[in-house]
Amino acid sequence: AAASLDAVLVGGQATEPGLLRRAREAGITVVTSYGSSETSGGVVYDGMALDGVDVTIVADGRIVLTGPMVSRGYRNVDHPDLADGVFRTSDAGSLDADGTLSVLGRVDDIIISGGLKFLPGPIESVLAAHPAVAAAAVVAVPDPDLGQAVAAAVVLADGHSPDPAVIERELRDHCAGNLTKHETPRILAVVKHLPTMPSGKLDRSGLTRALADRSGTMPQ
Repeated sequence: AAASLDAVLVGGQATEPGLLRRAREAGITVVTSYGSSETSGGVVYDGMALDGVDVTIVADGRIVLTGPMVSRGYRNVDHPDLADGVFRTSDAGSLDADGTLSVLGRVDDIIISGGLKFLPGPIESVLAAHPAVAAAAVVAVPDPDLGQAVAAAVVLADGHSPDPAVIERELRDHCAGNLTKHETPRILAVVKHLPTMPSGKLDRSGLTRALADRSGTMPQ
């Protein structure tokens, strides 16, 4: 039924790459939107900003939005990242040569491992690109040597082997061809579903706790 619609608009948080892939393979036109309450809703669609909206990436990788749609602030509350038509978001992103915005994740979710910084988003996209993966999430867990280690949980797509050892081997080979050694998850878990909050968004704190003391594949 969704394929009969002109388009399906998604927003609120990054859509799982695997879900996007399956929707588009089914002939559904999916348009991703980016914005917030502070910007009066969506201001970037499929990576392109609306007329009058300026998107910049500052030194720490943070997305900054400027334009007449930015709210003036909150009643009786000072907001250090919202003033004079400029909103410093809590999201990290990148702009390509033609100005297309890619939202890479939350600034607070940056993983610092062995002095190197990684965002979960690009690693999740690589994992989700494997045909056996329906969904993937990446978090930082404490590591005595590196400070933090990259940890990942994946949900298998229908019809793929439930053998965790087989999947882990396939995914590690896949990561080796698409990620650096330091980006490749040290911990890789196969789970039935990813933990979510009541809002439906990924519960990264809960996932971090679940993976923190794992050294290999999590039992289902």
